[in-house]
Amino acid sequence: MYMSMLRKPESWLVAFLGLCFSQVAVAAIQVELVVDTSTTPPTLQVVSNSSACAGEPLDCISVAKFTKPNIRFLLEDACESDGPQYKLQQIKIGMIDKVWPSVGNPLWAAVASDFNASATTGIVDLSAGKNKLADDRIKFKNKNTADYMVFYEIMAQQCAGSDKITLDPRIRNYGR
Repeated sequence: MYMSMLRKPESWLVAFLGLCFSQVAVAAIQVELVVDTSTTPPTLQVVSNSSACAGEPLDCISVAKFTKPNIRFLLEDACESDGPQYKLQQIKIGMIDKVWPSVGNPLWAAVASDFNASATTGIVDLSAGKNKLADDRIKFKNKNTADYMVFYEIMAQQCAGSDKITLDPRIRNYGR
């Protein structure tokens, strides 16, 4: 195989470009959510995760080394008559479980940059770049530049009220 590549220099270019694009073109990570109304108050739960952490609960997201995926949280039929009566509102991240960033305890600069989040609140800017927020969807880019763990909180609010519910597991980045 290598000898044939030496005879055809263009095959090296094709192989190189294929390797480069294989590092960039990554399918989005999809995380499907439901509202569990059998609890009081209702709770958000993960029912499927296309990139779950091995041996961990389904709500842990594993981001493979050398990838920069979009992460999508989906709450199907949010605020529709046959769907959950909650809409997705925001996502925030932190470096310590249930300890959110503040002025005195900001996110590392690389982490804030990777998620396009505020260093002092941890809130991901869902209007930056191609990030998006809709009643039934949160989509954001994870640049995954280093090996670290973040904890995240998804917030949903009642469609016709002010009650809020959250889900707060973690994302495991493996870096570049």
